Formats: sequence, C-alpha cells, structure tokens
Amino acid sequence: VTTAGGGTLLSADTKSASHVLTNFDEKVVINVLEKAVEFSYLVALNIKGKVLGVYMVSKGTISSSMMAVREIFLAALLIGAVNIVIVHNHPSGDSKPSKDDIDCTKRIEEAGNIIGIRLLDHVIIGRDNYFSMKEAGIIEN
Repeated sequence: VTTAGGGTLLSADTKSASHVLTNFDEKVVINVLEKAVEFSYLVALNIKGKVLGVYMVSKGTISSSMMAVREIFLAALLIGAVNIVIVHNHPSGDSKPSKDDIDCTKRIEEAGNIIGIRLLDHVIIGRDNYFSMKEAGIIEN
C-alpha cells in the first residue's frame, strides 16, 4: 500500500508473520497475524505522509471488531492528522471484507470528508494476503 507521498505504507514480512507499517526511514511493526481476535489500528499521517502515530482503536472477537468512528477521529484530531489509514486483521486468515467492514469504511470516509481528515485506505490483513479498500475502489477519495 502506497502513501500519497509515494512511500510504502504497508508491506508483508512472511518470515516473521508480521506486517510492517513503513514510512520512508520509520518502521512500526504490527503483529496482527498471531492474534486470535480482531484488532483495529489507526495510522495517523501528516500532510506529507509522515506517520504521526499508530493507535489501537478496537479489540474485537474472533469474527468482528466494533470500530467507533468518534474514537478514530478523536485520536486523529488530537495528534493533528490530515490523513488516516485503518488496518485490521482477520484471524481466519481470509482478508475478504465483510459487509460490516465495508459499511464501517464508508462511515469513516464520510465522517472524514466532513471534518477534513482524509481516509486514504482501510486494509484488512489475512494470513498471506491483504485487502485494500482503496485498491478495490470502495474508498472514493
């Protein structure tokens, strides 16, 4: 997954079973593949695509995670983010989004458009793959 500034934001390291959020020289490792339940993370970015912070925004069950749009944007606003990326895992290993995943993404995108914080992507991590809502055309920005 690539940021607006052209840097790689998400890459898979299958040897360590982790996904690495990378922003040029910075690396933040999120080990989501070893989780037995769903975890959702907010990646807050400045206008140049620099990672300002990574925050866990929800911890769910084996098959779902309730992300509160309010909590996502509260964190993004407090750190001064201009753009955000949401990342969550599917413990089943299948990165295909559920209807709830798509609906949640659309609510986050709409709220972001209203307050001026752009949702760049919502990435679902599977065992050996990922699903990008941006690449699939679900995110319109």
